[in-house]
Amino acid sequence: MLSTIPRDQDNTDKALPTETTGSLKRDEVEKKEKRGARRQGNRRKEFMKEYPPLALPIMHQDVDGISYPTHVSNVKAYNLFTPRTDDTLVVTFPRSGTTWTLEIIRSIHLVHQVPSDPLHPLRTLNHQVSAPWINLPRHRLGDLDSKPGPRIMKTHNHYQHIAPGMTRLIHVIREARDVACSGYHHTLDANHLFGYLGTWDDYQRHFLKGQTESDDYWYFNQRFYDNPKKFQHPVSRV
Repeated sequence: MLSTIPRDQDNTDKALPTETTGSLKRDEVEKKEKRGARRQGNRRKEFMKEYPPLALPIMHQDVDGISYPTHVSNVKAYNLFTPRTDDTLVVTFPRSGTTWTLEIIRSIHLVHQVPSDPLHPLRTLNHQVSAPWINLPRHRLGDLDSKPGPRIMKTHNHYQHIAPGMTRLIHVIREARDVACSGYHHTLDANHLFGYLGTWDDYQRHFLKGQTESDDYWYFNQRFYDNPKKFQHPVSRV
């Protein structure tokens, strides 16, 4: 049963100091955040003048309406290499377990003694040698067609930016909450590449709206589900 507090005892006067104190604290936090943003400088604003912005909280480039990190190259360079029957391309949304998957595939090849050449790229632990990221600048990527087979490669390209003709494509999906958490820490660790100034709460909201590295997590993965016939063989999913 609800009780009624007499009007002259409704504690209104006692509540005012708490609200006032809370308002002061919020003002202090806002001022602190503004000072922090100023200390970060105008690097991101200057950068946005060079690249077409998509109103994102990170540095990015626009490729056919899809946002990619600025350090990504060759998004539409479909002539980087000639597909072979023993190629494997691992495609993932960033922070989805790409390196784990590459190492598993490399280990499977070694268990079956393929390749047998002790100097083959797959026999090194350097993943940029054994399983190069095809979105590196060409001067760092080298000539992929000169590499002996079998070849393992990786990319974070969206479906529409995967060259047709790939014979074996492995699409890796990681639980969205794990991807968001890993992406947040990666964005902070590589802040010189992203220029992110927000908090974890901010990042969650941006992630849900598809406003983080490599655009929208759900759109990225759904496109591979909806369009598997672009490639010569069915897409394998992990």
